Amino acid sequence: MQEEEFGFIIKRFLPQKQKISLISQNSGKIEIVTKPPTKILQLWPGMIISFMQISNISSIKIIDKINIISFFENSENFNMNWFHHIFELCYYFIPLDNPCEEVFVFLNNCLAINYLEPLLQQHTYLIKKIYETKLLELFGFYPDQPNCCYLKLYDDLTSSSIDIKDQAQVESLKIKLNKINNQDIKKLETWINNCLKSHPCFRLFKTISFYRDKNGKQKNI
Repeated sequence: MQEEEFGFIIKRFLPQKQKISLISQNSGKIEIVTKPPTKILQLWPGMIISFMQISNISSIKIIDKINIISFFENSENFNMNWFHHIFELCYYFIPLDNPCEEVFVFLNNCLAINYLEPLLQQHTYLIKKIYETKLLELFGFYPDQPNCCYLKLYDDLTSSSIDIKDQAQVESLKIKLNKINNQDIKKLETWINNCLKSHPCFRLFKTISFYRDKNGKQKNI
């Protein structure tokens, strides 16, 4: 009996190839085609879909009964450039057909960023780096000692017990984030960049350009 699955679309190959890459809750990263074939035209990176797997063509899954549940949205600070950067890292670092429920949960947590944004606006850039640190840990990179604290901060930011209407909890998060200075952030950036550069396909990463302005200086995405 078929079971309904859920997935985050991370890459669209159209029009060159009629397939899409997604992170499935149960199967990890898979490449899919749709039934009917025209349904694929409606699917874009950032969407969360439900679907049924019905068969395989080599390593590509055929899916049907597709429903678009939700999608990542642009907002003032957390624009789609950053979300696409996260999707690209998932595409390159996660092997095919390798269950990765923790990454699925991570992407789900990314949806909550827009709720934190109005409350922690001045810390937007740092929060992004904290999330990237957690994602790299899920890929198998473990931060060195000075950067280990960011994994705990990620847990604080994504805790199910956080009530964004509770001003005391929000203030507690602000105090923790305020303790991190520019020098600390630069050290974290260096660690993240070194992890990314270790990938053999690093030169193919398109979203890395979002980090640089026309003068080659780092910019906030």
